[in-house]
Amino acid sequence: MNENRLLHDFSKYKLYCDKFVSTSARSLNQLFREKNLLLLERKAQGKPTKFEHDLLLLDYAEKNPISYL
Repeated sequence: MNENRLLHDFSKYKLYCDKFVSTSARSLNQLFREKNLLLLERKAQGKPTKFEHDLLLLDYAEKNPISYL
């Protein structure tokens, strides 16, 4: 729970005036969009695409073959 709150606080720094802070906040958002979208708040998740609908949160060593190229 505490990690979620910390992640929400970091994501709010994307409009910060320091360039390095805002860049790192945006890269952190992008990382969590790729790895676990559900940890981000709804506003930071962005619009879903067709590729993101096919992504599932997999358990350890679970495989999900893609049927299209």
